[in-house]
Amino acid sequence: MYMIMPSEHFPEVGLGLFALSSIEVPLNSVVTLMPYAGPQYNWGDWHALCRHQWMMQVYGLNSNACSLEEQRMQGGNISRANHTYIDGRPDVHGNIAAYINSSIDHLLLTNCDFEERTNGKEEYFTRNVKGTYVMVCATRSIRFGEELFIKYSFNRPLPKCLQKTISQIWRFEFC
Repeated sequence: MYMIMPSEHFPEVGLGLFALSSIEVPLNSVVTLMPYAGPQYNWGDWHALCRHQWMMQVYGLNSNACSLEEQRMQGGNISRANHTYIDGRPDVHGNIAAYINSSIDHLLLTNCDFEERTNGKEEYFTRNVKGTYVMVCATRSIRFGEELFIKYSFNRPLPKCLQKTISQIWRFEFC
């Protein structure tokens, strides 16, 4: 269970998502919390719609960024045709995960991450015919009443200096 209320750390961003119960995450693992849900669009349709619905840019998520990063690292040819975007607007599609604020400039607050999955029971959440979807996962234990934060990027590793600091604070190790 979660509660949507004003962000404690960043009041200027508005609302945030808070845990209404403690979430225990075992060392070196993650716990699935919720889908990042909404209809999916290809690159062309997404950008055409964003011109008329500016809030789509705020809550949009490139659902296959993980796959694109893997292709880029392997020297694959990446075109705009490969991009799929999730329209995660909470007021339109009821996606409460959209209220999880970004911790990109404050990485010590990060307690969640995105995980791209394929072919599972939850695939209907994003209405994707390919069977891929994005889940929000807790990366460390979360206390009752703690605000959820996520880095809005896939596969962007933390700098080594922060890995040591975070592992000392939260008592987990990076793989």
